[in-house]
Amino acid sequence: MYNTIEDFEKGDIVFWAAKNATSKWRVKFGVIDFLSDCGAIIDLLSVREHRFVNGVPINEFKSETKFKKLPKGWSWNTELFEMTYEEIEVPEELNDLRKVSNIETLLAMGYLVPMREIFDGIIEAEITKEGYRIIKNYPMWRRQEPKSATVPYHKLYDSYGLALEEVNKLNAEIERQATLTDEEWSMEEISRTISRYQSLYGMTDTEAEKIIKFFASNKKVADIETRISFGELQWKYCKNKKWKTINAEDL
Repeated sequence: MYNTIEDFEKGDIVFWAAKNATSKWRVKFGVIDFLSDCGAIIDLLSVREHRFVNGVPINEFKSETKFKKLPKGWSWNTELFEMTYEEIEVPEELNDLRKVSNIETLLAMGYLVPMREIFDGIIEAEITKEGYRIIKNYPMWRRQEPKSATVPYHKLYDSYGLALEEVNKLNAEIERQATLTDEEWSMEEISRTISRYQSLYGMTDTEAEKIIKFFASNKKVADIETRISFGELQWKYCKNKKWKTINAEDL
């Protein structure tokens, strides 16, 4: 049974399947910030801020507005500000972020915070003929990491294990597809289109099987693509432009 909006509340810790940079599925987690009609808006989490600029917490550091004289002995390799880092020691028993209780505890203790509280720009020295100043900057070339995610309720889980099951199934399906021949891949795509046509327009199983056999017997099946257009099931060879309508009674 799928989850619905009634199954969740603001503040719930949830898990879901999401793709990483290489398109492989993995488990992500966060805390629900808002329940909308289209899904839960979830705060992604991060270890709390622990960087300092010249001894000032980075979230409290303000870009300098006044230019200063470059220090005597300055060169292009001179560091004009100091970045330091506070060491964060998380209790060992709370390191397992697969457990909801650990995530809740780390949030309550302030070790984990919403990612929107983390400064994701850069600190740099702006040098001009007027002198220099230390500023916060958000370069156009730098990709900004998302701070939240909107996930449909039926894709959310209240445990890591359930989300992992979906991740494993999704990755296994991709790995299975990689083992298919071009002909097998094409037949799966064709069968999928036919199945969708059945759902929309009431084609019988006998009619669907007849059309599937028609395509399966074609030696060039790897070069065939299908579609549904204006209530008709159509096909063509990939290199052609003209689509043909196919009906079971004509076979």
